[in-house]
Amino acid sequence: MGKFVPPVYETLAMAPGLKALGVDEAGRGPVLGPLVMAGVLANSQQIEALESVGVADSKKLSKKRRGELAIEVRRIIPEYSIRVLEAATVDQYRERGHLDHLEVETTVSMVKELAPDWLVVDALGAGGSTHHRRLTQGIGQPDLHILAENGADAKYAVVSAASLLAKTVRDEMMLKIGETFGEVGSGYPSDSKTVRFLEDWRDSGRPLPGFVRKSWATVERIWGPKQRRLL
Repeated sequence: MGKFVPPVYETLAMAPGLKALGVDEAGRGPVLGPLVMAGVLANSQQIEALESVGVADSKKLSKKRRGELAIEVRRIIPEYSIRVLEAATVDQYRERGHLDHLEVETTVSMVKELAPDWLVVDALGAGGSTHHRRLTQGIGQPDLHILAENGADAKYAVVSAASLLAKTVRDEMMLKIGETFGEVGSGYPSDSKTVRFLEDWRDSGRPLPGFVRKSWATVERIWGPKQRRLL
């Protein structure tokens, strides 16, 4: 049995001038640091090149390997977009319960910037139907093929490449935060180093730094609901 070729790749292979935009994010769940989204625009030959160097879902790779592959992605792909959404922006959307809308709006902006023929995204929500509908409405281009699929970052090299860029950019930004503010951990609420950083900061009485997401339950738990509203 031959290798399975997704329909989107078959379409690109039949028309070399067509390009697919793969979009993914890094840092949706952390209480510290930005949400980073990346879009990678590739034709059939470039997708094959991405596959040949071994791009894969960034969550399944070591930090060292992510860095190596991100360099390869930038070498192979001349057209890409990286958006850094700071903690304050994430909070604004989260407070209104619309973090998904922030990702949709950012993806729509990338589509308008890079003008793909296909859009392939790692879908939000089970099945991806709501994500697909919001993207279709936001983009408003009936001729654009949109594929919103759960686990797309592990299935499609063009999305894996976007995942790598997003994750390595966020890693670099978290490293710089640590160099300035001391040990902050990964930024995830489950990380004891991150929790310890927030508890120490609370005890210091200083205003929260801008890279902390004030709308997160972790902040409310550490500061208390009444105090959090004053942050």
